[in-house]
Amino acid sequence: MYISLYKGEEENTRETVTTKSPYVMYSFYFLFLAALDHVVELCSPKDLLTLLPPSGALPFFLPFIEHSCKLHMSRQLALPPQKHAPTTTTTTTTTTTTTE
Repeated sequence: MYISLYKGEEENTRETVTTKSPYVMYSFYFLFLAALDHVVELCSPKDLLTLLPPSGALPFFLPFIEHSCKLHMSRQLALPPQKHAPTTTTTTTTTTTTTE
């Protein structure tokens, strides 16, 4: 079901929406970009590549793949917080002896 964007339209078909309202198509495009950007944040590069269409245009998807790889590498480089062992203080005493 398509939403009627113009007053007086009794029957709304896919052709009506796409030909009369290019803004609807642009809004779908930007929603797709936002969703893809969110998926990049959640998935590893390997998972992202399995989600992309096999016939997709590489120049379109390449920035998303690159961003996913950079995020994945930075997450692997980030060290988890280390638990610090309680510090123990050791005292050393030195004794000096003098001989006469």
